[in-house]
Amino acid sequence: MALPKSSWRGGRRRLEPGTGFSADVLRLPLPIAKASQTSNTVIASAAKQSIQQLARPDGLLRRLRLLAMTVEDGCCERASSASGGRGKTKPALSSGRALGLTIAVLAAGLPLAACKLVKNEPPQVASAAATGSIATSFDNPAFDPEKTVEEIWQPKLLPYLHGKAGPFAEVRQAVQSSPDEAEKRFGHRAVDSMPWTVAATIEGRIIAADTGTRAATIDVDADGDGAADLTVQIGPVFKGTALRDSIDFISFNSFANQIEYAKFGKALNAHIYDTTLAALPRNKLVGRTVTLLGVFTLDDPKAKPLVTPAELSLGAAP
Repeated sequence: MALPKSSWRGGRRRLEPGTGFSADVLRLPLPIAKASQTSNTVIASAAKQSIQQLARPDGLLRRLRLLAMTVEDGCCERASSASGGRGKTKPALSSGRALGLTIAVLAAGLPLAACKLVKNEPPQVASAAATGSIATSFDNPAFDPEKTVEEIWQPKLLPYLHGKAGPFAEVRQAVQSSPDEAEKRFGHRAVDSMPWTVAATIEGRIIAADTGTRAATIDVDADGDGAADLTVQIGPVFKGTALRDSIDFISFNSFANQIEYAKFGKALNAHIYDTTLAALPRNKLVGRTVTLLGVFTLDDPKAKPLVTPAELSLGAAP
């Protein structure tokens, strides 16, 4: 709807016909009421549709004054028209009542416009936001995966793997000839949807080493034919969680959630690196003999195993 034009005459505000509003207010973001509407309806409708604009501190008082003066003039004009324009005009609504009604309507909406919604964060998330770190509501500050690993490594994990493991040649032959039997004998899996993870003891010679990456590996010849029969991860970055998936005395149900379970798996890999693998002479590995207790996942029984060690020792340099 186009806004009607307005002008000033003799210092008085000229009301636009049929609107009850002066040109000053028509420049505000307020709807133009129909002539048949009462003053109260005009005020309520205008306030409701323009509450956000009116709530701005820099323009609130000025807009309220303009609105109140316009309502007063509009009411006087309608009262004069009703009497035929003769005699003394009596305002239909006093300026004081108009201003009071306007303020009451706006007061109902201003608190909402001035409110700031603040998300109720858990304490650990709020703390992480303040420090710039990443956290979730699932994080449990009391959970210490490194301590959990230290408590089980020597008394439980190593004895369990030694009891499950067979010589690498025997395990490999069994996996290829009778996978179901070999998997149950040498391995473990937490759920049916996961592949089996088996344990083996391995002796061989290192024929290649890839130590130019953080996911460092060595290739081992276990049968003396000069070809690599398996690849051993020496970290510090490890693929997968074979150590975690190889044990049956700790499962997902031992933890509060998936985050703790994942941290436990990473802590197992970190433990073998920190206690054994970090000290390996990485530029003097090729040609040396190696003995290890390790685990590997049977994603593809015919593929060359990717072994994560639980114990590893080197022979004398050639």
